[in-house]
Amino acid sequence: MPYKKNILSQPHNWLTKHYYIRNLEAISENIGGRVLDVGCGVKPYSFMIEPHADEYIGLDCENATYGKSKVDVVGNAEILPFPDLSFDTVVSFQVIEHLPEPIEFFKEAFRVLKSGGKLITASPFQFGLHEEPRDYYRFTPHGLRFLAQKAGFDIISIEPSGGFWTIWTVRLNYFIRHHTPHRLRFIWTPFFYVDQVMADILDRIFVKYRKDCAGYTMLAEKE
Repeated sequence: MPYKKNILSQPHNWLTKHYYIRNLEAISENIGGRVLDVGCGVKPYSFMIEPHADEYIGLDCENATYGKSKVDVVGNAEILPFPDLSFDTVVSFQVIEHLPEPIEFFKEAFRVLKSGGKLITASPFQFGLHEEPRDYYRFTPHGLRFLAQKAGFDIISIEPSGGFWTIWTVRLNYFIRHHTPHRLRFIWTPFFYVDQVMADILDRIFVKYRKDCAGYTMLAEKE
């Protein structure tokens, strides 16, 4: 299902999306109770979150990029409109790079989580500019660890998404797509599928080298 959905919606970049799904699947047992999705957009990961959640609340800003059809609460990720100790899990996917002060998000996530609550974030490391001008940062695993620990979290894991071949292939696909008239982009879909399958295979072969990657998924805990 994830492969098919990603190929149909974003054929030029389904592999990056699939890696984020793969990383989330590996830690999905940490999702539970009352879940807050910060910057939820259209809730693209709801099919993985809802089976584990007692309640699933999506928050996004007033001028949400993907509209507000799936948004439950309108608010600011850096000033969450919830009382202390309100949630068991906070998730946020491809959001913190768009926040002027990401440390404030981490502090707020810590505040609204109950003791033992989990924070899951996914964010880009090597990726092109997007959603400009609100595109402020790229995060290394060391930067993510620093921000989360500064807010009070204990780090459980930080996992890369893909490797060199994923980055190289996806950036090539974006270049091709950008320089192809919109009405003709469909002709590249078979090529996009094949080159990303090859990239996935190559990154599995060179699995020990992950200093080049598309992004990181972090799991942290509030003790």
